[in-house]
Amino acid sequence: MVRKTDVRTLLLSIPLSCAVLLNSCGVNDPDGNSGTPGQTIEICGDASGTQSYTNTNAQYVICTGGLDIPAGTKVTFGEDITLTVKGKIDVAGELVIGPGAVLKFDKSEYLRVGYSGSGTLKAQGTEQDSIYFIASGTGFKWGYESGTQSSGGIWLGNNTTSNTSLQYCVVSSATTGVYCKGSQIEISNCRIASNLYYGIEFNFDGSPVDSASFLNNVTSANAEYGIYIEATSLGKLSGTGSVAGNTQGGIFVDGDDIEENAIIKKHDAPYVVDGTIDIGSTSGNTVTIRPGAQFRFNQNAYVRVGYSSIATLIAQGTASDSIIMTNNVSGTSWGYSSSTSPGGIYLDDEATSNTSLRYVSITNATNGIYVKKAAVEISNSTISSCDKTGVEFDHDGSPKDSASFLNNVLTGNGDYGIKIEAHKVGNLSGTGSVAGNTKGGILIEGDDVEDDAVWKKHDAPYIVDGTIDIGATGGTLVTIRPGAQFELLTDAYFQVGYSGVATLAANGTQSDPITFTASVSGTYWGYDRSSSGAGNGGIYLDNEATSNTSLTWCTIEKATNGIYIDNVAVTVQNCTIKDSEHYAVYAERDTDVTGIADNTYSGNGKGDVYVKP
Repeated sequence: MVRKTDVRTLLLSIPLSCAVLLNSCGVNDPDGNSGTPGQTIEICGDASGTQSYTNTNAQYVICTGGLDIPAGTKVTFGEDITLTVKGKIDVAGELVIGPGAVLKFDKSEYLRVGYSGSGTLKAQGTEQDSIYFIASGTGFKWGYESGTQSSGGIWLGNNTTSNTSLQYCVVSSATTGVYCKGSQIEISNCRIASNLYYGIEFNFDGSPVDSASFLNNVTSANAEYGIYIEATSLGKLSGTGSVAGNTQGGIFVDGDDIEENAIIKKHDAPYVVDGTIDIGSTSGNTVTIRPGAQFRFNQNAYVRVGYSSIATLIAQGTASDSIIMTNNVSGTSWGYSSSTSPGGIYLDDEATSNTSLRYVSITNATNGIYVKKAAVEISNSTISSCDKTGVEFDHDGSPKDSASFLNNVLTGNGDYGIKIEAHKVGNLSGTGSVAGNTKGGILIEGDDVEDDAVWKKHDAPYIVDGTIDIGATGGTLVTIRPGAQFELLTDAYFQVGYSGVATLAANGTQSDPITFTASVSGTYWGYDRSSSGAGNGGIYLDNEATSNTSLTWCTIEKATNGIYIDNVAVTVQNCTIKDSEHYAVYAERDTDVTGIADNTYSGNGKGDVYVKP
């Protein structure tokens, strides 16, 4: 019995010119022929009943007319036989191929299953004795060809049964090695290499049956990708084997809806994503990305979570094995590209609070992460070199709490490190870094702050746009930690106690003061009501600000009035208030100013402390 230690050399050396053709008009009865070495047996036409071809002494040939295996028919190509395919094999019944069999295909010929009827292919080799699907000569690719997609040496149509199995097979020199359209199959322990397009293409919902049905395959040296698959089926890849060494990349992911729970595994080459991966279902689903998974996104490709239905994304790498997401083509940006709500990872309205990104590296997106309304976890992640903002929290989007936004590094982004609404600022932890972004560290979009919050120090300033309005019927306390820095855009200001009871505790230290200054050189920040300075103020303490309101060891500069006080008793001590447009402190009549003491004033346009008579 001949084994395939050097099977390609051995098989291609056998001459066919000496062939003896038997039953050239139909399928012969091979088991009735003992066969002699070098004998050629031709197989043609329609199979019927059960046929077996097991003579290892013979050279079997599928004639140019091809072989049809209709429904109800079973054909077996036995162990270690050699079969040259000169015409298409079409399976609507069942084809079984034994270990060690070698099928050699002429140019343009292929094996088709499940096209005209419900077909099954069982090509089950062993670890010691693989099944080979190879070209019959050199200088050409065998298999159906219709351009990059839908080509295939082994072509599995949407009527292919889930009993179809390829185990320990070698598929090489085809158009695409295995094309699977709309069916669920098993492919395990196969080597699929040196094909014209993909190693394996799963299309039109074609996929492995499950992740246990796609084990230890090696797809390499293919001219496109190792695997082509739709996003909906990503969880059915096992992560075993290898997809490295293909010309275009490892796994091409065609954007699609993921409506089931799925685990996306690490491979030894990246996923390349085209289009939108849209996660969500009516009853809710969870997609988990394993540590070390790598993604490269084509321009405008992105991941959207919870857009039209409930969804959870859990992307949790580790300190030693981060999840990586970046652009596929140098000089392009990936991500949804809306001017108002862009994002590479787009967490929409129905993303659940279980959504978590840990140890994720995101680079070269539009915004790295866009969070709309959802409360999520983002920790230990690096988000850099994005067109706009590293992380944008919008429409009440935020971290779940300050323990859910730890140790992130947001740097080198084209706008800000973070955008967040004022009432969610307390959910930032102050850990990590927001330095080195083009427009600044953290943009605060002014709005009402009605819940108690602690605003932490960061390594870059808060940039304030609009009015931060602190107060609620039951009272609100906002505490600002020592060392926090605020740069305010023109007309931006803090309003305390206007729409409800409020306390502002902005207490720095001598060595680590809190700073409030203008964001734009040559402008003043603060409420600006009149040219006289009456009613103006950067820190505007209105009539429901409590007596516990205090500013100590603060630097306030370049405001309209540094502080405006509307007849409330507050503490302002050890502060430096300078370069105001009007006054350092403007107080309405009958204001108790005894708590204003030991401050330093300089360069204020109209004076230092003014109490309206």
